[in-house]
Amino acid sequence: MSTMTGLMMVCVMAGVILVGCAQKTVADNATQVIEQSKAQGPVEAQANFLMEQANALVSSKNYQEAMNVAHYVIANFKDKAPEAQKLLQDIQVNVQQMFQEKMGTVKKDVGAAAKDLNKTLGSFGK
Repeated sequence: MSTMTGLMMVCVMAGVILVGCAQKTVADNATQVIEQSKAQGPVEAQANFLMEQANALVSSKNYQEAMNVAHYVIANFKDKAPEAQKLLQDIQVNVQQMFQEKMGTVKKDVGAAAKDLNKTLGSFGK
């Protein structure tokens, strides 16, 4: 087997592993996730399931539902409360970063629009 073929096989296998290990939500909202957690058996399994799902919701940028799950964990699973609080902090950082990026885009767009307006208004007197 050539080096190139071996390298390609390694890349394909790594891709399959990464896709297979990606976190997937079982539901799109916190209510469904919480209901499904109750079927997970022992309390520890329920808490782990909830945190896995909350993280998956964050990965899919469904921050509000992830926050709802995290708040439920804090209120009902004291052992997982620190992990849920950390997740809430991470969500806050993500949302702040998104806000800053959007504001940068808005400022740029407003600046371009103002330039165009000045250019258009400046041409009226000529």
